[in-house]
Amino acid sequence: GEGGMLLTNNKNFYEGAIQIRNLDFTRERFKHNNLYWNYRLSGIQAALGISQIKGLEKTINQKISQGERYIKLLENNTDIFQLPLLKHNGSVNHFWVFGILLQKNGIRDKVVNELLNNGIETRPFFWPLHMQPVLKKYKIISEDSLEVSEKLGSNGFYIPIGDHLSIGDQKFVAKKLIETVKS
Repeated sequence: GEGGMLLTNNKNFYEGAIQIRNLDFTRERFKHNNLYWNYRLSGIQAALGISQIKGLEKTINQKISQGERYIKLLENNTDIFQLPLLKHNGSVNHFWVFGILLQKNGIRDKVVNELLNNGIETRPFFWPLHMQPVLKKYKIISEDSLEVSEKLGSNGFYIPIGDHLSIGDQKFVAKKLIETVKS
């Protein structure tokens, strides 16, 4: 299942989140002022989420360590790809994912396929909202070009990160990534 958790000490945020997660229900049920959805977790999902809180700090620290390791392994190759930031404006990157943005246009799919041939699974960045076919179909978006979003959507992908990877695995991923992009 999917879902998540929101923590706040702000009563207005809390009440708004309750309304958002439950189809915009208010005291007048089935009268909706907003296009909200059903974001409630099932009991089993909530229990699993609560059980995972105990290991959250360990998971975050492990991901940060892996992210820092990837940056060290890849930092001498910023001519071929852009790496994520460790910190920005006081926020620390927890590296839930590790994104790579290729500097050269039009090679991502070839790089991703070559990495897969070497046993390395990746995932492309999300496709830009303004280019989503369903939004174009219903004319919900403008036809404006958004260069940064389009570059991210076309040239970005995530490489493996998580507790299933050893330091040796990360070194292998970094080596194959560099070799593949340079070739």
